[in-house]
Amino acid sequence: MNERATQILFVDAADSTGIEHRMERLVPWVLHSDRAYYSVLLARHDTPHKLAERIASPDSEISLLNMRLLIANDEIAGGFIAFSGRQLLRRREADVVDLYRNTDPHLRPELRRRLKDLLHLFAPVGPDDYYLSKMQLYPGMNGPALSQPLIQECIRRARGAGFERIRVDMDADCEIMVDVCRERGFEILRRGEAPIAGIQYLNMALRL
Repeated sequence: MNERATQILFVDAADSTGIEHRMERLVPWVLHSDRAYYSVLLARHDTPHKLAERIASPDSEISLLNMRLLIANDEIAGGFIAFSGRQLLRRREADVVDLYRNTDPHLRPELRRRLKDLLHLFAPVGPDDYYLSKMQLYPGMNGPALSQPLIQECIRRARGAGFERIRVDMDADCEIMVDVCRERGFEILRRGEAPIAGIQYLNMALRL
């Protein structure tokens, strides 16, 4: 990142004209936030195509309607997807139903096994929590010039909406964002693990 890139702004994807035509930028960002998870969940599927499809869906957990994007030098440099814990269950259900319907019937038993394993990654989320479904910089972007404003914006939005607690489930390998969260006061509630997939998540919370 050069010096100019530290001049950043945040925008809601839903209010950004033409954002639906920038899937080539949105898909790598979503994939980067949970690459190991999606490699297991979307096995045997065209992952970029499936993510683009769900990003375009208003009912999905990764819908662009819930994206707050970090823009640096007119490019998407990161962002987050957030909503209440009350919305989380129905959004994840919508994604699972879609995936199940679009999986070959002969492969559905395997999909059920993968889903059962991945469920161990996540801790319960309260209905009134502000849930950060995704919070990550774009691949190749790093450093406090972007990561610090990103987490500050998450906290600002949560407080502005009247939430009292932020929850996030994050891949333990995302060391930069994990460190930033801990520096801002997030506490690790538990460590979730998908034993078969070999993935570990940190279930973290911040009381506002």
